Amino acid sequence: MKYGKLENNILVPFEPIKHGLLLNNYIIYNPTKEQYIEAGWFPIEEISNDGQDYIEDNILYHYIGYNNALNNAINKKLKEIEDYDISDNVNVFYLGEMPLWIPRETRVSLQNSTAILLKNNITTATLWHKTMHFDLSGELLLHLLDELEIYALQCFNKTAEHKANVMQLTTIEDVENYNYTVGYPEKLTFTL
Repeated sequence: MKYGKLENNILVPFEPIKHGLLLNNYIIYNPTKEQYIEAGWFPIEEISNDGQDYIEDNILYHYIGYNNALNNAINKKLKEIEDYDISDNVNVFYLGEMPLWIPRETRVSLQNSTAILLKNNITTATLWHKTMHFDLSGELLLHLLDELEIYALQCFNKTAEHKANVMQLTTIEDVENYNYTVGYPEKLTFTL
């Protein structure tokens, strides 16, 4: 939450003093909303219409203009898309019933090492997940990694498409209503 106050009808954003709020000659760390208000600072609510900043019901309404509000909404939605992309909503596959994810660097390393094992007639490879391990046939592990790489690429493309779509929107309402959870490929499931 951002706080500020009006001085000569100009927004002054809150700046901490020694990482705290000065109230009654004391510095308060982790102040409450009520303490901010008692010290003369108000939570800032940004609004897009043009006008003059004002305080109502202990909230400081700050006009940022429509273009700034649209850019803020787009940036917020892009962050939501990025967070969704790295969440278990996307970055997960199932080995039996176990949900797993293998980062790209590890996938590449596993592909290389498994190929070397198979080249040297070692047919079993180990996949580690935290403290658990799965001994799999090298052929199965290579197949799993190939499928996972395709899945990850499809997810990457869908995320990039969602971001491009949001960046082309021209109204705040369209940005806020954009559904970035659709169109991802079905999660992979591998049986042991």
